[in-house]
Amino acid sequence: LAARGVNVALTGALELPDGVEPDGSARHFRRFDARLTIPPVPCQTMLDAIPGELIPHLVGFKMTGTFATDVFVDVDFADLQATQLGGSIGIKGCKVKKAPEQMDARRLAQSFEHEVEIEPDTWEKITIGPESENYVPLPEVSPYLVNSLMTTEDSSFYKHRGFITREFRTALIKNLEAGYFRYGASSITMQMVKNVLLYRDKTLARKLQELFLTWYLESELDKNRILEIYVNAIEYGPGLYGIKPASLQYFGKPPIELGPVEAAFFSSILPAPKRRYKQFCKDEVTSWTLKKMERILATMYKRERLTDQEYQLAQMTPLLFQPDKSGE
Repeated sequence: LAARGVNVALTGALELPDGVEPDGSARHFRRFDARLTIPPVPCQTMLDAIPGELIPHLVGFKMTGTFATDVFVDVDFADLQATQLGGSIGIKGCKVKKAPEQMDARRLAQSFEHEVEIEPDTWEKITIGPESENYVPLPEVSPYLVNSLMTTEDSSFYKHRGFITREFRTALIKNLEAGYFRYGASSITMQMVKNVLLYRDKTLARKLQELFLTWYLESELDKNRILEIYVNAIEYGPGLYGIKPASLQYFGKPPIELGPVEAAFFSSILPAPKRRYKQFCKDEVTSWTLKKMERILATMYKRERLTDQEYQLAQMTPLLFQPDKSGE
């Protein structure tokens, strides 16, 4: 295929059910393999080749450098665990020289306004910065919470450049098993991009923009700033955006005072904080949550994010919510 100055080669094979295998036996499951190759091309040419209607948040980016791709996939529905996925996407040879204002990393490096959906079709702007009483700098967040979130969401956050590449194959297999796009191998940076810069629809167009913006922000922002935005922007319950209001609501204490058990609870309610907020309303933690918290604490201990004494104390510490004084 040739389009807008970009040449794309797609090769592969599709084997359908009820066909005949080389040994003469009947095939009962479909199988396909494919390889996508894009020879070296200017990064700007590659970006411009994608229709703007498909990637509206990337319109206006100006780039330098050279892009190239060679990726492959092999899927046999008779044995999804044998799925192969590999190759390389050569975006490392690209560099952004100008970004549209809303996507500009310099905007996120300082205080900025973030729009959140408080209720269906009801939006409100919150400030991610010292001007907001609900903002908390990363040094004022409990290290137990940071370690808990890294344990459940992105264990190697400080070691990679935005992508947990080993998880891509796992996510692909889970999506094939589910029959639809459900899992995305999202790192903390990817989740931050999805929550702060994009939308939550699970579409290929959103994923494409999410991957690009993750690569861009990882090359421009400090890791601590990315994590700081993440803990201040994600939702922890109905209308509870940011760890400070969430910590005060659930436990009546600032984020720096959260202990291992409370930190494990916050990790356990993601990614469905509204549904699991009911536990606070009823002042009753479900057995499912308690078991998940136990697994989180055990993993934190295994990865040396809890000392022997901290882990033993956490195992004996009950989770206690503060009384709900709102009456709602």
